[in-house]
Amino acid sequence: MHFDEKRFLCSICNKTFAKKEYLENHSRVHSGVKPFLCSVCNKSFARKDYLDNHGKVHTGERPFQCPVCEKSFARKDYLENHSRSHTGIRPYRCTLCNKTFARKDYLDNHSRVHTGEKPFHCNICNAAFARKDYLDNHGKVHTGEKPYQCTVCEKSFARKDYLDNHSRVHTGERPYRCTSCDKSFARKDYLDNHSRVHTGERPYSCTLCNKSFARKDYLDNHFKIHVGERPFR
Repeated sequence: MHFDEKRFLCSICNKTFAKKEYLENHSRVHSGVKPFLCSVCNKSFARKDYLDNHGKVHTGERPFQCPVCEKSFARKDYLENHSRSHTGIRPYRCTLCNKTFARKDYLDNHSRVHTGEKPFHCNICNAAFARKDYLDNHGKVHTGEKPYQCTVCEKSFARKDYLDNHSRVHTGERPYRCTSCDKSFARKDYLDNHSRVHTGERPYSCTLCNKSFARKDYLDNHFKIHVGERPFR
């Protein structure tokens, strides 16, 4: 007689599990219970292995080492994710557009492009975001925090990518190259705007007159015509 490999059923979402302990861990997704408490910082977790992994933040332990570049990690899954930077393997595929990703969380973030889901909410202004790092970056609007400082001119920024973009003012680097005309740009959004010269795409539409524009700032300037402002004085 063969037994069903997944015979423990969640009564809320009908997901099944091979072991009772797996079901118990999963049930905390619904209940929000976090019974495993860190003795150092009092942060709590739904699973014991999550607590064990978190403990390495305090101890600095990084037992998992990459055999290619010798970089070390606190968790085995972090090492597995990192290893794909060497192998190029992208095992996670979007079922809607077939785009592939090296990490499951990258796929999860991408999937919200299709669904429009924004599960991460700011507890100050209720702004919603598709990704946790977007929410974290947004939080600095309220705190005024700018932890990323330029080593050349000491200007500081709320986000690492803002600092990266700014640093090219000093280096002159233009890593984003147009495949149609070989013109290069310091920022990805500059390349995106430029590429529409070749494609003719105008994704920004005025909600009042349906006129469309290749760039968001062009739409913003156009909109002032409707509200009575004079965009250029």
